[in-house]
Amino acid sequence: MIGVLRLIFSLLLHDTGHGHGNAHYEHGHGAKHEEQVLDKYKRLHSHAKLLVDTANVTHTEAYLKAVNTHLRNEKGEVEFEKLDKETIQKEFKKTMSDFYLQKAKDYFKSAKDLNEFEKDMLMQAYIGVTDSALEDMVYNNGKKLTPTAFEELKQRTLQRQFEQRMYGVAGGHLSNEHIEDIVAHIGIKDKVKDKMLSLQEALQLLQVHTQEGEVTDSNLRQIVGAYKMKHKGDHDDHGAHGHGGHNAHGGGHEAPGHDTHGGGHH
Repeated sequence: MIGVLRLIFSLLLHDTGHGHGNAHYEHGHGAKHEEQVLDKYKRLHSHAKLLVDTANVTHTEAYLKAVNTHLRNEKGEVEFEKLDKETIQKEFKKTMSDFYLQKAKDYFKSAKDLNEFEKDMLMQAYIGVTDSALEDMVYNNGKKLTPTAFEELKQRTLQRQFEQRMYGVAGGHLSNEHIEDIVAHIGIKDKVKDKMLSLQEALQLLQVHTQEGEVTDSNLRQIVGAYKMKHKGDHDDHGAHGHGGHNAHGGGHEAPGHDTHGGGHH
């Protein structure tokens, strides 16, 4: 299931390399090659941001459609008390689910009839939500699922997880061999011991730089351990560390998102 979703996420970003980069980016060495690799990241990150921002708005649209359909009385007033009724909860959840599914089918240009598993997979690929997750959200909150509460839940859970997946795919072609180039590209070579950074940390720093235009000292303290920071009098002695630090800290391609969107995840 996870492998299928990664493939779909790659297709969402129009990256036919499926996390390993295509031949254009895999061959060649030197500064030009590394520039191409980082340009590819920028391109995929830019597209990922479009999808993340679209998902953010789509969640709100789905919620408001359910509110307007099921919670307004004859005077047009919204009665959240209705959401404590199981029948209303079921209809509310279905309206949101149907809205997401239609958006996903439109995006993927899918007209075929889908079974429940396929519907769930399509929704998760498009916007990072499943039918069971919607059900839990509605049933567990009931009348407390006000616009304010929904926005908080959306940012803390739905958006955070989707951001992680999308930005993870954007950096999927990068590996340990690119860490030093990432550090040089974002202008922090004099601040961190790049031979000790993990790929996960390098990708988080690259994401911050791409989104904010710079990596501040505060960003560094949040992402990188103090013992990996350079201090006055330090020398760039790569031989003492080798590349062991890269493997010791995991090197997965899906770096957890940095908290740059106000909602959380990262």
